[in-house]
Amino acid sequence: MELLKLVTVKEAKEIIEKNISFKPGIEKISILNSLGRILAEDIYAPENVPDFRKSTVDGYAVISGDVFGASESLPAILKLVGEVKIGTEPTLDIMPGECMYVPTGGMLPKSADTVVMIEYTEKLDDETILVNKPAAPFQNIIEIGEDVKKGELILKKGTKLRPYEIGVLSSLGILEVEVYKKVKVGIISTGDEIVDPKEKINKGQVRDINSYLLYSLCIEEGAEPILYGIVKDDYEKLREKLQAAISECDLVLMSGGSSAGNKDETLRVISSFENSNIFIHGVAIRPGKPTIVGKVGDKFIFGLP
Repeated sequence: MELLKLVTVKEAKEIIEKNISFKPGIEKISILNSLGRILAEDIYAPENVPDFRKSTVDGYAVISGDVFGASESLPAILKLVGEVKIGTEPTLDIMPGECMYVPTGGMLPKSADTVVMIEYTEKLDDETILVNKPAAPFQNIIEIGEDVKKGELILKKGTKLRPYEIGVLSSLGILEVEVYKKVKVGIISTGDEIVDPKEKINKGQVRDINSYLLYSLCIEEGAEPILYGIVKDDYEKLREKLQAAISECDLVLMSGGSSAGNKDETLRVISSFENSNIFIHGVAIRPGKPTIVGKVGDKFIFGLP
């Protein structure tokens, strides 16, 4: 059995992309289980984040005009009318000449348009605050929707979810998302010389490295690998194992037996299926020259050296 015409790596990728017909299913899952999964929908913000104006510092919510030109030699004198409790809405508003204490992250009273850092103030008594530095309008404030605006496209379909994206989803109260189902990848290791790593090897034998390598790579890429064990260089047994993998998986990786030797059965086995098609048998890469790429029905079969 001779190798077909060699193709470059670039050509191989183009051939594979041209012949992809597989469409993964979609499922809705909790964002707690979504790390590494691929979004199957666009995500739009259902609300503003934040949905209230809040302070970025500990200080006093004021009307900026009341502290214009304030200095240590000529401080602005303001009446302290209350305190904002973190996590609650202010029960009072401020009038000109008044201020209200607000902690970092606290919601601002309606009329306040700036926050003076506590370091630039002095408490004269329980009702009087001296401000010795001016604060410009909107200083030390996060406005409504500054982080995320309602209706804004937050995450595009096809995004791989990382911890950052999951945090964004939780901040919007989105606890479930539609993702593509994991691609099931069957892994078959072939060769008379291949033995399970837990077994003692004899001269001329080698432990099955590729199954573990491919399994780990599949996990890393977000797929669901299924091991079909080691198959000796036996046509019927290999065909039977491939048939099982095709029926249960979305694509199959066959390790070994892809070259042109007398005992290399991979190409013959793939070709034996009625609806099979071989696109590549030989890639201009080393190691990896005898790589096979084919399909049985709509499922890709990769024969790896």
